[in-house]
Amino acid sequence: MIWQQLVRLVQRVNTRQERPLLKLSIPLVVLAGLGLFVWGQSESKGPPLLFVPSGVDSTALRIVGFTDEERSVIRGKALFTRFCVVCHGETGDGKGPNSWLIVDMIGKTPKDFTDPEFWKWIYDAEIEQVIKFGGGSIKESVLMPAFEDMLLNRDVLNLISYLKTFQPDKGED
Repeated sequence: MIWQQLVRLVQRVNTRQERPLLKLSIPLVVLAGLGLFVWGQSESKGPPLLFVPSGVDSTALRIVGFTDEERSVIRGKALFTRFCVVCHGETGDGKGPNSWLIVDMIGKTPKDFTDPEFWKWIYDAEIEQVIKFGGGSIKESVLMPAFEDMLLNRDVLNLISYLKTFQPDKGED
């Protein structure tokens, strides 16, 4: 459907003799078609992940030799980079580029996943609920969006696996 609309656009441009637009529209149609193909091939409900976050080896998503937990953390990092960094920050400290806006609006910072107090009273089921249904589902910030329509259950579990990497060591009391 979208592909057909893009082809019609190119045809209209051709009939109007607008050659500069034609030079631009052909690569756009090709890129859009490629994007739709990749999106159709992906297992995720959301748009395709066309980038690999810094620090993640692009081959690590495909090669064998990683444990299931390591693969889960790698995939979780990609999801965190895509959806969460903007508020929670790259290091999970709650100081992302948009955190000032959240503080300005509601007077609270995004959750700091490096804080031992956060991990003292939180369970995986609560984290899963917040990711799927938003912060309002547990009477926290309504600015934390719901991702239920964008993430599969395994994506949510991968994201939780990555969030646990921010957890301070429990070893010493």
